[in-house]
Amino acid sequence: MNYYKLFRQNTKALRVALEYSQKELGLKIGVSDKTISAYECGFTVPPLDRMQMLADALYVAMYDLAYNEVTQSIIDRALLAKRLAGVQNVLNNLPFDKIE
Repeated sequence: MNYYKLFRQNTKALRVALEYSQKELGLKIGVSDKTISAYECGFTVPPLDRMQMLADALYVAMYDLAYNEVTQSIIDRALLAKRLAGVQNVLNNLPFDKIE
C-alpha cells in the first residue's frame, strides 16, 4: 500500500478517535489547522521531525502512523495512553509539597 495514503488515513483516524479537532492537533505540534488538513488530504507530507511530533501527539509510534493500517488495537492503545497522560498531568499538579 502507498505509505503516503496510509499516513494521511491514519492521521485522520487517530485524530478523530482521540477527539481532537484539526486546530487542537495543530496546536500540539506547532502548526495550523490548515497544515493538519493538508496532511490528512495528502497535499503535503511533514518532515520527519514534525511527523515524530505528530505521532507523539497521537500517542502512537511513528512506524504505526506511516506504515501500518490503524487497527482498533492501535486506537485502543492511543486512547489509553491519552487517559494516562491526563492522569499524570493531574498528579503533577497536586500540591504534594503542602502535604504533611
